[in-house]
Amino acid sequence: MPAASPPRRRAVGYLREGLRIGSDRQAQDLAAYAAAHGVHLAKRYVEAAAPAGGSRPALAAALAHARRTNAVLLIARLGGLERNLRVLEALQTADVDVVALDRPAFHRDALSWLTPLARADVLRGRAAALSGVRTIRRALREHGVYQGPRRTLTRLGNPQGFRPEHQRLGPAALIAQADAAAAAPGALALRLRAEGASLRQIAAALQAAGLRPPRGGAWSAMQVKRVLERVDGG
Repeated sequence: MPAASPPRRRAVGYLREGLRIGSDRQAQDLAAYAAAHGVHLAKRYVEAAAPAGGSRPALAAALAHARRTNAVLLIARLGGLERNLRVLEALQTADVDVVALDRPAFHRDALSWLTPLARADVLRGRAAALSGVRTIRRALREHGVYQGPRRTLTRLGNPQGFRPEHQRLGPAALIAQADAAAAAPGALALRLRAEGASLRQIAAALQAAGLRPPRGGAWSAMQVKRVLERVDGG
């Protein structure tokens, strides 16, 4: 009776959309690698082109699957992920075998030195940003606009530490800009309302006249109502 062949190693595929090489080609490359190395490709996980907030749910699911089944993670295209600190930390924490088809030298042992390098890059970037904030604050202080705080660094855009007259410049400029944008459509809207037109009819007239609403797009009854409230209190 012939001896049973040993079970094939399981693998989990990870693909990324939005790359120069499409997900279909990546899937073909994964299948070809699995066939050439006698690996059973159990499942493929596809990451969206632009993950929200930098999160990568497909990668997290693929890592969980690989760890649960003692499978190797096959990454179709690593791209710039070898410099992404979040990705490297996730791979290191999962503690699974990793193969990147486009980076033969990338493997689990390489994470021990790639992750500290990526972490150092992040720290250097934060230090550079902090230095830029301090430079801006110093220039404003020299021109008498910024008074402090000298030791407490606050987020740019926060009015804390600026003179009262400069704090009021932002809201005042926004109000003046909104009033100017509402002047022309507001005058026509007032005249049409006095003639008995409804908000919807006024919106259609403003659209036909080529007047743009403050936020762009097409006029609506609510936008007409807000313009009327601004020009005469509604």
